[in-house]
Parts: sequence; structure tokens; C-alpha cells
Amino acid sequence: MKLNVVTLSDKNYLSKGLALYESLIETNSEFTLHYLCLDSESYSKLKDLSLENIRVYSADELTSKDSTLESLKVSNYYYFCMTCASYFMNHLFELGFQEITYADSDILFYRSVNELIESFGEDSQIAIFRHRQFPMGIPRPQGWFNVGVIHFKNEKFGRKVLRWWSDCVLNRKHLELSTCGDQKYLDKFPEMCPSEFIFIDGVGHGAPWHWQTLDLSDIHENLTVGFEGNKQKYFFTHFSQFSYDLKKMEYTATTQHREYLPLSEYNSNPNLKKIYDDYFRKIITVNNKYRIQ
Repeated sequence: MKLNVVTLSDKNYLSKGLALYESLIETNSEFTLHYLCLDSESYSKLKDLSLENIRVYSADELTSKDSTLESLKVSNYYYFCMTCASYFMNHLFELGFQEITYADSDILFYRSVNELIESFGEDSQIAIFRHRQFPMGIPRPQGWFNVGVIHFKNEKFGRKVLRWWSDCVLNRKHLELSTCGDQKYLDKFPEMCPSEFIFIDGVGHGAPWHWQTLDLSDIHENLTVGFEGNKQKYFFTHFSQFSYDLKKMEYTATTQHREYLPLSEYNSNPNLKKIYDDYFRKIITVNNKYRIQ
């Protein structure tokens, strides 16, 4: 089955979205990146580029058919952006796609997404990934899982959970789960799906909130990390709140999340610094290659 990856952004995250695209080209032989553009500028740019592995969608296609979504774009643009993730995935299911992997536009893959999907097991209809900086079971306002990468199959439980999530986020249902945008809703996924049909964590991935939990000594040579005494294949990094200035040729690894790891650690740890240096170089390359202003 052909790999279908889903992302979205407006013009402000287009460089990051195209860096995601470049990482998919480097690690996957055949795929389509379904790219939902949240503004006209990003839509026009991607349409003009006409990239072989990107299928471009406009958010206007969705808002023109849903007054609730349209009003949300006007009243709360930040929440609208988060709402579009589950909404767009559900839309693709309705179009008949059988299996989709969502990735935030500030994600970078280092191994094949098909290899990642194979690690879920044949029966898994949903895959979600933990926030690793605290143990499961303790209530947290940001939830136990991160929305950066999520996988769904268009089967009984995958379809049921995705529809529920999309409806809850769009219509502000279950307010006790709305403490971190669309994210804390993922806490309910394991309750809604039998354990044999859901994959929870189990592979290597990195983000500003849990670098301190990982052994990065083998990440660059063999693409593996240590976590809780186990060696794991490393698949993706979430470059959340990565900020950069191309005129000054400098970046800040993360403008938030510093309660988990001081910013000084990003420079003093050579393995971690290389992860961010490499990402910044990719952002520079993407801006030059695709002439992004």
C-alpha cells in the first residue's frame, strides 16, 4: 500500500513543512504528502512548486462546507490550526484513504515511515507516542501523548476514534480534555480501542520535553537511542518551538519547554547540538532550494 503522510501549515511554517518533505524523500521510496495549506500564500507557493510527491489542499475547501470550522478560523485562528489536524485526517478517510500517518510540519524523519508502520504490527489501527518526561497514569494538563505523529487505519476502531476526536475538538466537547488544545483527547484513545489494536510508543523519538530521558550516544552513527535501559531505533524528532533568523544565520533550539532541559544543554551536549545544527542547515537548504521568502 502506498504511503500517505499528512501535514498542514500556513506560510509561517512552510519552510519547516518542506524540510519534513525533504526528510520523507530521503527515507521513503514512494509516498504522497497530503499538505493542507491554512492560508492562500502557502497554497499558492506549493501549487507553483508542483512537487511530485505533494498533493496540495486548501483549508478553504473545508471551511466552505462547514460553518463551524469557518467561524473558528475567524474567531480563534490558533485553535483553528489545531482543529484542522484531526478534521483533515477524517476528511481523507471520507475520501477513501485506507491508512494515513499524520506528522506536524516541524517533524523530521530519519528512517522510513513504512518501517515505522511495520513496527506497529499488522493489527494496530492506531499508533500514538508518549510524552516521556513523566510516567503514565499521573494526570497532566498537556496529556500523556503528543500529537506530533499519529497513525490511523480506516478500519473499525481507527475510524471510530478519529471521528470522535475530530468532533470533540471542533465542537469543544469534554472540556476536561481541552486543557491543551487537541492533545489531551489522546488520553482517551486507549480506553476506546482494545489493546491489541493500538500501538503506544515503543520506538525512539525525540523532542524538547524529553531529551533528558534519552541516551544519545549512538544516535548519529547507528540511529538508535537508549530509553529506560532499552536500545530503540530512532525514527523522528519533533522540533517544537524551533526559532531561526536566516539574516543573522542563527537559531534557538526551542523558545519554550526549557523547564525540562536548560537551553545551555543544547550547546554543551555535542550529540544534541548536532541534531539541531543539522535541522538548521536543512531549513537553510529548503529556503534556498524553493526560494521561500
